[in-house]
Amino acid sequence: MTLPPTDPSADNTAFIPQNAAYQQAAPTYGAQQPTYAAYGMPMAPGYPMSGMPAPNQSKGFFARLFDLSFKSYVTPSVVRFLFVFIAVVTAISWLVGTIITFTESVGVGFLYLIIGAAVWLLLIIIYRIGMEISVAIINIAENTARIR
Repeated sequence: MTLPPTDPSADNTAFIPQNAAYQQAAPTYGAQQPTYAAYGMPMAPGYPMSGMPAPNQSKGFFARLFDLSFKSYVTPSVVRFLFVFIAVVTAISWLVGTIITFTESVGVGFLYLIIGAAVWLLLIIIYRIGMEISVAIINIAENTARIR
């Protein structure tokens, strides 16, 4: 058995298989790897990792607000503002009620202060859960519409 030549200037291509099955492109550093959807299928560019197209958010707020076909939802964009608004309005009403109650009686004012804080927290929790349920239902509707 003969060994291949060790001279770097010698032609060593005789010992490299020329079959196309053995030739692979060398991966380059920093090259973008393809993303795959379910079952190893490559996804088209511009689609999210779930394999579904991104929701159409090209409509503006007022266009979605006055969409009479109700195919686009305004709730996900309003829910943040609405939650903060409800939290601030209920807190202000609780503070005003506390001040009014303190002017009538100090003991009842402290009772209103403590019980009012608990009621305010309970109201915020109830509103938050209701808004999360609304957004979850809308997400389910959007995902179901994309599947069809």
